[in-house]
Amino acid sequence: MSPTASIFSLEDPGIRERWESLHKDSVIRTPFATLGYVEDLSNVLHLPVKAAIVTAKEDVAGLLFLEERKSGMKYNSPQGFTPFSGLAAKNIPTGAEIHSRDTWYESLIQLLHGQLSKTDLVLPPNIQDVRSFQWASWQVSPLYTFKLDVSDPDRFLSGWSEGAHRLYAKMKDQYELTCSSDHEHHIVQMCLEAYERSNRTPPLTSDQLEGLVLRQIRRGQGVCYTVHQTNGTAPGTKPGAAPSAGVVVLGEAPDAYYWVAGSIPGPAMTILLGKLSYELSKRGYKTFDLVGANTPSIAEFKRRFNPVLTTYFHVRHVRNRLLRIFFSLKEANRL
Repeated sequence: MSPTASIFSLEDPGIRERWESLHKDSVIRTPFATLGYVEDLSNVLHLPVKAAIVTAKEDVAGLLFLEERKSGMKYNSPQGFTPFSGLAAKNIPTGAEIHSRDTWYESLIQLLHGQLSKTDLVLPPNIQDVRSFQWASWQVSPLYTFKLDVSDPDRFLSGWSEGAHRLYAKMKDQYELTCSSDHEHHIVQMCLEAYERSNRTPPLTSDQLEGLVLRQIRRGQGVCYTVHQTNGTAPGTKPGAAPSAGVVVLGEAPDAYYWVAGSIPGPAMTILLGKLSYELSKRGYKTFDLVGANTPSIAEFKRRFNPVLTTYFHVRHVRNRLLRIFFSLKEANRL
């Protein structure tokens, strides 16, 4: 039976339950495909959530996305601080199945062709064979992320660059790792200050990002980790003391995601990553996705921790040439 696909609103009867069931059995498991995350992003950006579901006797794949509208057009765009699109699937098509041109990829592609003027998807790293999108004349662009193996923290630290390892050994006793939601505001501000230092525009405003972070913490989907400078004195962070570095971690074991992060200039983020590897390992995590190795200066910092470079893909379809010009100008104005 060939797959069929349809787009639904979350308010349609049974759609929330169908998505929850699909996500539960999905081989693509990222926090960015959960109903909670996508609905929280929807509330922050004031955009409606749509669910594209592919069915072949049963639901086999789907996409949660935020629908934007302008001048009669419907489209979706990559949203800030969301590294991968909200995809869920019970299987990843094999090479032979892709050659059959009858997988859930084709059904989803045809549906989005017909329903949206522009579609942008950032495919999770599980999806490496993107020929279905190329054959459908989508624009395909490779991106890169770094992944850390934190299953054995001692081995993880031993693989660091000489400079990073030396810095950690020298400074680790001067910082204390804490896990507390009290510092989400500081993490957001340090994150946005990093954008400002590099003359980049953050994809969400301070209020939007803080609202999204708070919602993940309240759902229990986000955990805040920070390091505080103690200068080698007895452990015990003073109440209200500002952290030197922090990160909001998303994901369920075995996969963690370095989601919103920032630090004051200096060694603090290096110390945080080292201490955090032990904490994540204790909690059953094996991989820590640093969600991006695409900005040179940031990629160089992350490279020092002996990560595995992993490819993923941004795929795009725009209905016609005039719309391609329109969206190119729209994106240029955001820079």
